[in-house]
Amino acid sequence: MTENPASHPVRVANFTRAYTLSASHRLHTEALSAEENRTTFGKCNNPHGHGHNYRIEVTVAGPISADTGMVVNMTTLDAVVGNAVVARFDHMNLNLDPLSRSAYRQRRICVSPSTAFSRHRKSQSSSLQPV
Repeated sequence: MTENPASHPVRVANFTRAYTLSASHRLHTEALSAEENRTTFGKCNNPHGHGHNYRIEVTVAGPISADTGMVVNMTTLDAVVGNAVVARFDHMNLNLDPLSRSAYRQRRICVSPSTAFSRHRKSQSSSLQPV
């Protein structure tokens, strides 16, 4: 616990919520021939891609509100993550995501959704506010 200016202890906590989604991608690079891609990436080079189920954990840290007893409003967190991440990536081909396509043009390969999610997270500003 930390002290606030009025010498009352401020309780701080982490709140973690999990979300699931399914997405596909293809391991392929234009820097290699079709045969080299097949040899290097095997079945992951399938022209139609291959899919995975993902579990994403989002942790929010901060002071516990004396009024609500929460670090963050769960409904707000669900809406932010739902709109910013789940709606964007669930049942999508990650190779078609604009941030992944940018990496692809730079000869980098979208290896996993964590690559796309990380790029997405860095491109977004948070709309969560303290409760």
